[in-house]
Amino acid sequence: MKRLSGRLLALIAAGCLTASGAAYAARTPAPEGDAPAAAAVETPKTEGATPSPSPPPLPENASGADILMLGKNLYDYGDYPEMVRILELGLEKSLFSSDEEAEVHQMLGIGHFILQNRPKAREHFLQLLTGEPTYQLDPIFVPPIIIEYFESLREENRELLAAILAQRRGEQQAEPPEGELLREKNPYFVNFIPFGAGQFQNGEPIKGTLFLTGEIVALGLNAAGYFVSREFAGDDGYYTSGNAEQARQWRIVQYAGLGALGALVIGGVIDAILNYKEYNEIVVEPPAANEEKKTAGDEGKPKVDVPSLRVDF
Repeated sequence: MKRLSGRLLALIAAGCLTASGAAYAARTPAPEGDAPAAAAVETPKTEGATPSPSPPPLPENASGADILMLGKNLYDYGDYPEMVRILELGLEKSLFSSDEEAEVHQMLGIGHFILQNRPKAREHFLQLLTGEPTYQLDPIFVPPIIIEYFESLREENRELLAAILAQRRGEQQAEPPEGELLREKNPYFVNFIPFGAGQFQNGEPIKGTLFLTGEIVALGLNAAGYFVSREFAGDDGYYTSGNAEQARQWRIVQYAGLGALGALVIGGVIDAILNYKEYNEIVVEPPAANEEKKTAGDEGKPKVDVPSLRVDF
């Protein structure tokens, strides 16, 4: 009993000492060097502003028509800076055809005018006018103030544009009228037709005439030999001793003509196949050229005045 009470007193004393130590530790401030690492807060470093990204390049493998369509879409959406950038890149890379360039210069002139860049607007409008001196802006889609500026540039450069028009008209008059080139497909089966048909189709009239003449002569010899040899036969179909030799000679002519005809036909077919031309090019002259030729041909003919007739009812 005494041992149990002694142990109980010892436990109570130890608990009191532990509680008093904890209270003392709570009242005592911790030294500065022992501050927990988690309490340290790092201040973010201030960095400079990031540079703006460069504008994207043109789409790969884009044609002039694609770039022009993209520019029209940007114009419709009112993104004039991007429209100007895209179209000028297309001009630098020479992606547009001559017809497309006129529309590109028009859109660039309008875009620069809206962006208050009058020198660039003037540059593109002048390039448009020098390329097409009679070009007109559509008043339905172009604001009147831009049309007025465009027409002022036309008036300002009236003499230059008139000289360009006169030069172009002179060049057109000096150049002879050119006919239209048509390609006509040749049917392949014509190569197997005799009498030089394949040669005539392939544009070889001399060779075709030779085959035609030779085959007609060979066919004539064959027919003549057949009918003449038949004349020497009697009513019973047999030959006498006097005319049998002549009939035999005409039979030789008949077979020789047949052989020559066969050889010429086969040779003509082979020659036509070897020299076959899939297309024939035909130049169709314009009506103006035909009228000039007709007029030139009628100049040397005497003119006959035919009195006009009037019939009164």
